[in-house]
Amino acid sequence: MQNRTTLILLLFVLISASAAAFAFAQMQHNRTQAERQQDDLHQSLRLLSDLESSKSPARLIATRLDGSEMNRRIRDAANAANISDHLSGIEPNRPVRLEGSDYNELMVFLRFENVTIRQLSTFMHRLSSVDPACRIKSIELESPPDPADTTNWTSDLTLAYLTYSPRDKNQPEAP
Repeated sequence: MQNRTTLILLLFVLISASAAAFAFAQMQHNRTQAERQQDDLHQSLRLLSDLESSKSPARLIATRLDGSEMNRRIRDAANAANISDHLSGIEPNRPVRLEGSDYNELMVFLRFENVTIRQLSTFMHRLSSVDPACRIKSIELESPPDPADTTNWTSDLTLAYLTYSPRDKNQPEAP
């Protein structure tokens, strides 16, 4: 009977020791994960503070952009691509508030007649380099009127400009 009690106690001690070892290993694993997550948090906070402290050139340009400056930049990019005489229309829309933000988006519609894809891509590249506030939202190409002419296209571009415009905190969101 004594031998049996000793054996049960020994078995109980072994089970307890293995449970303690497993719990210790699990605790070490959780500790390592917590340290990694803390490092990630510190890195994220550092990156956020870097973003907050730096000023975006697009934001600075967008807040000072007026209609004549926007037209000048579009025409300069068209001149650089040798398609200024093919620009048949610049139509700005009314700015629309982006939902849940302090920004308005101004859409500008451009129409080019009889331009090559290379000229159009040169225009878009030049415009994005001289005007970082401008984003090209859509490109629509119409086939040439002459089926034999596969190089000259009619294209409609939609440009988007973000302007910083803080909301009035007392004003409710528009539906």
